Amino acid sequence: MLPFKSLIMKKRPLVSIFLAYAAGLLLGRFLSLPAATYLIAALILLSAGGVIYYILRKPLIIPVGILLVLIPLGGWRQKINAPPSGMPLLQQLADNNRYKIKGRIISFPQQYNSRKQFKLDVKEIISQEGKVYPVAGQIQVNVYNKQFVPEYGADLEIITRLRPVPAYRNPGGFNYRDFMSRRNIYGSATIYKPDQIIHVEKGNGNIILSWVYGLKTRLSRFLRENTQQPYQGILRTILLGEKSSFSPRIQEQFRQTGTAHILSISGLHLSFVALLIFRILRMSVLWGLPPRHLLQLGKYYKPSQLAAFFSLPFLIFYTLLVESPVATVRALIMVSVYLLGIIIERDRDLFNSLAFAALVILIWQPGAWIEVDFQLSFVTVFFLFAAIYLPQPPLPIPAWLFQGLTVPIIASLAVSPLTAYHFQQISLIGFIANIIIVPLSSLLIPIGLVAAFASLLAVTLGQILVAPALWLLQLILYLTQFFSQIPLAAINLSPPTIPQVVSIYALLFALLQLPHTRLAYYAILPLIFITGMVFRPQAASIHPGLEITVLDVGQGDSTFIKFPNGENMLIDGGGVPNDRFDIGAQVVAPVLRYKQVKRIDTMILTHPRSEHLNGLKAIIRQFPVGRILEALPFQDADCKEYDSRSYRQFKELATQKRVAQQYIYGGQELTIDQAQIIFLHPPQEGFKGGISDQSLVFKLRYKRFSLLFTGDLTRRGQKYLAKTRPQDLSAMILKAPYHGAAQAFYPPFSDLVNPKAVIFTAAFHNRYRHPNRKHLDYYHQTGAQIYRTDYHGAILINTNGHDYRISIAADAS
Repeated sequence: MLPFKSLIMKKRPLVSIFLAYAAGLLLGRFLSLPAATYLIAALILLSAGGVIYYILRKPLIIPVGILLVLIPLGGWRQKINAPPSGMPLLQQLADNNRYKIKGRIISFPQQYNSRKQFKLDVKEIISQEGKVYPVAGQIQVNVYNKQFVPEYGADLEIITRLRPVPAYRNPGGFNYRDFMSRRNIYGSATIYKPDQIIHVEKGNGNIILSWVYGLKTRLSRFLRENTQQPYQGILRTILLGEKSSFSPRIQEQFRQTGTAHILSISGLHLSFVALLIFRILRMSVLWGLPPRHLLQLGKYYKPSQLAAFFSLPFLIFYTLLVESPVATVRALIMVSVYLLGIIIERDRDLFNSLAFAALVILIWQPGAWIEVDFQLSFVTVFFLFAAIYLPQPPLPIPAWLFQGLTVPIIASLAVSPLTAYHFQQISLIGFIANIIIVPLSSLLIPIGLVAAFASLLAVTLGQILVAPALWLLQLILYLTQFFSQIPLAAINLSPPTIPQVVSIYALLFALLQLPHTRLAYYAILPLIFITGMVFRPQAASIHPGLEITVLDVGQGDSTFIKFPNGENMLIDGGGVPNDRFDIGAQVVAPVLRYKQVKRIDTMILTHPRSEHLNGLKAIIRQFPVGRILEALPFQDADCKEYDSRSYRQFKELATQKRVAQQYIYGGQELTIDQAQIIFLHPPQEGFKGGISDQSLVFKLRYKRFSLLFTGDLTRRGQKYLAKTRPQDLSAMILKAPYHGAAQAFYPPFSDLVNPKAVIFTAAFHNRYRHPNRKHLDYYHQTGAQIYRTDYHGAILINTNGHDYRISIAADAS
């Protein structure tokens, strides 16, 4: 049964304890009180409870008192776990300067196509001047040198630039710097050449982890050498927890079908592993022991008890092997409690086990509840357990079929509010796809693990056994592709608010209560009303004029414009070289969904460098695009039409999606509602210069308001425009050319623009030192307001065509 009162009364005391402690964590998060205040409150409540019990002698006072004391204790734990105020020294030093860095590799090195990545626990940093900084914290190191093979536990001395972690502060966006800070990672570094590595001393890590990661290296090598992409990347990910490389298209298909959980080491994986180990051990006891010994052993222990006991070390080993993500730790605790129940022959309550797992994790890491994987893991499992307790209606179907149908439906419903909130997407096909794909993965994972471990005995044996795993994986990928191509398999939407998410979960819980208690009958109608009120689609924000958002995409450019009539325009999409991080999918798309954008009417590519181009590919995949405008075919230094792998992918995507593509040159105009886009550059006959000087330059004019977009124009391009179009350059706001680079400083051009405000787009502490001091000094002297995405985050401009208002994302963060 699952009546609400059974969740919090005598049968499930751990649920009550967890709820009290979690309430304290929430208080500690949102009430700005000193940690000592919470501790004093706990002591006062404890003392008061003791006195009241001594006077009244009521047994109920003890559990109630314990729960009340746990609330301030949770607040105290949250406060003492909070990061110290101010920026850690390691984060301050991550300023793109070269340092000698001393530290120890504390993670299993992840192997990508041409890159290895690991976490380095930094102990000391020495500047070029010889100043020594004792620091604490970690950095993420990327290695592009085949000669250097990093190993867990090695002490390193390297010379490299220490780069900051980008924040990407945008409306409704994801702050990557905060995310990494919660993991104690405050910077990044890259190793290209052997001479950057001064000293390596191996074998200084934890003995157990060194052995486990050594074994993982051999397993990973077997999969890399005996399977091909994309299969080897996926197998290494789902079997060993590696962050290996495989197609973003495949990842998107799994997200669209609601089966992305298969691509991570989750509780589902550990459940499959636990079941495999338990059954192997149980069969080993039953079949491996002679009948005489088995009968003798049966006087003391059952085979299932022995199998449960010896399963625990294997499960702990596997959790260490995959580097213990939250979902795996939660599953390990729950499975351990379940196995312990088998060993001591006690009933196992699912909700008590779930509450115990959550309690252990939140005592260990009080900030874990903020993380997406914690929320998804526990909410999904809670509602799955609730589905198990549902009574079967009077239908002529077997119980196993009823459970097989209801569980994926409930799981899909349970995960949808959180995926809508965090990822602005829900899968409508998920409950069907999971019914088919999850059972296949339940076969794939054990078969794949058996094949990988068999390769330790004989490579040929592993090759034979891995073949069925590859067949299953091919079938899973085919089905995933099939389901993702169904119309409306997944829908993108604006993220709901936190009250909306809470209301939806309350409604779902009330619906599950219907078969058990009358409480649900009284609660469900008002909950439906409340949910309907708060979840109804929000009307698009109405502005009397123009809304411009210059996004924080790090060292790149991307600007979103919403016109008075509701049309949308996206200018560039940011990006990083080699698509190591998908700016379009991870940064730009969430901002667009937050702004309730359903369609990009006009997309402009100023020029095809990676920091302007690469992010647009994800936008074309995820949003309908009306048309793409770009300059006349770009030419490289040899006057040949510009061509790159990324640019070809962009053009192919646009063609596949049947997006209209139009070349633009100086002298053309475009009118959208009351706004004009006046294109100034390049000229129709083309412009001989680098790719940067072939950038599309244009002025956005709305009544009396104007903003000049200059792409990556250098002095050469600016001189040409100052000579040929001087009368068209004046603008209220200038988006500074080439991120404020030194080669883009040309005062005569700036004099002609004469802006009241200037916007620089650049990454925090970027290696190019953008914006250059010459630009900043010049505009300080002219009295222009200066805005920088590296300091201010996204820059938001609202104008009615006469006045304008500029706000920054940093004010809201």
